[in-house]
Amino acid sequence: MRIAILTATKRKIGGVESFTHMLKKVFEESGHRVEILTPDENIPKKKPLLLKILGLPYLNARLYKDKISVFDLVIANGEFGWNIHHPNFIVVFHGCYHGFAKYLSSYLDFKSFLLLKKDAWIQKMGAKDKTVVTVSSFTKNLLEDQGIHVKHVIPNAVDTERFKLNDLPKKQRYLCVSNQYGKLGYFGKGFDILETLASRGVPIDCVSNSKTSGSINWIPSISQDEIHTIYPEYQALIFPSRYEANAIVPLEAMACGIPVIMSPVGYANEIRKEIPECVVDDWNPDTYMNRIREIDPIREQLSKKCRKFAEKHSLQHFKKNWLDLVENLNK
Repeated sequence: MRIAILTATKRKIGGVESFTHMLKKVFEESGHRVEILTPDENIPKKKPLLLKILGLPYLNARLYKDKISVFDLVIANGEFGWNIHHPNFIVVFHGCYHGFAKYLSSYLDFKSFLLLKKDAWIQKMGAKDKTVVTVSSFTKNLLEDQGIHVKHVIPNAVDTERFKLNDLPKKQRYLCVSNQYGKLGYFGKGFDILETLASRGVPIDCVSNSKTSGSINWIPSISQDEIHTIYPEYQALIFPSRYEANAIVPLEAMACGIPVIMSPVGYANEIRKEIPECVVDDWNPDTYMNRIREIDPIREQLSKKCRKFAEKHSLQHFKKNWLDLVENLNK
């Protein structure tokens, strides 16, 4: 089968990109041919009005809508299904702008709110008459609240052969891995919480695409090919995002046996059922401080639980779920 994946970029720079290359690997190992179609090399220096309004999904549609018929299956990440049609079309939602607007409402000015609503509309139009898949029940509920029917929930996965335990000595430090884009990214990813924790003496290293402020030690972005080497060095991962769908970073850390302290969004409900110590109830820095103290004496026990949880979400399970979906798509 010849498969196209429509998305923003081929670069391995974040969770969606990690998913894209993981899915490509799954299909290719099963004998399929996969092409990732992006606007990377075609963004004009002088952007036309519709590109400014509709963003990269508009450009992707311009580039590929008349070329897509040669593929047997088309998969789009989120809004990249916009204005492209094919009889076998899956749209994967790693998050949704409707949810982002809901959970970040306290930090939005009117212009930002309107822009998110516009982007949510593009996602809704891009999902019309397509098979919709999302990565958590949390996101499924948000999408259906917006009027997008979700047919399947397939959780994200981690390569447990690459992300694994090791016996190297640990730093007396905590880790965050999260990119931030502007003011909304700053609050959306909880950098204000990280700064407060750091100001109270919690030693935090942050792998990010832009320089962190305050007492947080900044580590410039590490490629997906190398990121597995950093997790095992740390005491725990702190992940205080205010909105996520099912972030891959906590799974990567857990696969390395690193306890996670994360906010109650995305895949947190599923994690909480098995390891309640890994999920906090709010975004109060005091809550994170208390949880850091609570997990310290049970770190070894938590490490084993985290690894076991990650193994349940291994690449093998992800592969089976996706191959079964594609096989039964038209049944």
